[in-house]
Amino acid sequence: MFLGSEIFSGHPKGQSLKHLEHIALWNDVGQKGQTVSLKLNHGSDFILGVTLSILSNSSLSVALENSELQEMWRLHYVCSRDLITARGQDIYYGIGCSSTWQTLTRDLLIDVQKGVLLQEKKRKIKLVKSKFKVTHIHLYGSGSIDNLTLSTSDHMAQFYATAEWLVNHQDPKTGGWPNPVRRRITAGIGDLKPGWYSAMGQGHAISVLSRAYYHSGGNVTYLNTALRALKVFKLPIYKGGVQSKFLDKFPWYEEYPTTPAVFILNGFIYSLFGLYDLVTLSPRSKQKEALSLYDQGITSLKRMLNMYDTGSGSSYDLRHISLGIAPKIARCDYHATHVNQLLLLATIEKDKIISDTGQRWAGYIQGKRASHN
Repeated sequence: MFLGSEIFSGHPKGQSLKHLEHIALWNDVGQKGQTVSLKLNHGSDFILGVTLSILSNSSLSVALENSELQEMWRLHYVCSRDLITARGQDIYYGIGCSSTWQTLTRDLLIDVQKGVLLQEKKRKIKLVKSKFKVTHIHLYGSGSIDNLTLSTSDHMAQFYATAEWLVNHQDPKTGGWPNPVRRRITAGIGDLKPGWYSAMGQGHAISVLSRAYYHSGGNVTYLNTALRALKVFKLPIYKGGVQSKFLDKFPWYEEYPTTPAVFILNGFIYSLFGLYDLVTLSPRSKQKEALSLYDQGITSLKRMLNMYDTGSGSSYDLRHISLGIAPKIARCDYHATHVNQLLLLATIEKDKIISDTGQRWAGYIQGKRASHN
């Protein structure tokens, strides 16, 4: 079965350029080498949108050609729970198996890039958008498909796809989203084993869910998922949470929950942004827990912020205090992140310590330095 380009209709510029008009059901089981295929020659839109239902041993595959390198990359969205695997120029993303409809929204170039990085190729491949084009879409196995689109952007679909993923993959016991990788921070600290939680990751998730709750007109599934995510903030690191205490006094939400803690600044502030979003976008009756966590975090930040000031930049963390080793100076892009975070936070808190520090650190970027004797 071949789906020709004549079944697609055009749309205005900036909108979906290719749209499958009717539900298609396919089944090539028992026909070795046979696939349902759509041949394309499309080089401007790389956001794939599709509603589909696939069963075991079934997949949707997209072929992209890099004209500069004369290479063909094949993305396979398969009936599997494995997040991503790659073999050469074949990259596999597990989307689960279901006889019910699910919506898939993917940035094809990002998916290619992840596959390249996963294999740690020695050569660096710069993915220049203008050098790529989509050449084929293949359907293997059996299933149903509808609303197949390629577009320049579909931010809202990606936003809700992220919110739904967070709802469906939250650990119901902890309220967190565990990181399935091992992480080494520095010598003298044991590696974080797979399953650890990040305050920054939790904060980002809470922010997405809070905004989804607001934008959806009050879908309580998003709100309740965000509220459950607060549990990790309250638990100390030794109990599987992300909270440490500086000098056993000031609570800190750790991006990497190591023992001893290193008090990374940017990840901590990102977690505060997530808590702030939940406080401001949730009903008053649901704000208490998030507000308490946010307020104690802001208090800690005010008391500890100047310890990150080097006089010419900022420190990435406080390992020079907690571990008694050389400081880790924030490189230029991390220092710029600190500045932007503080200046944004100053618009929320209207606090002199936060605003003055943000302005002073911005001056370091311009070459200003602290006075000396």
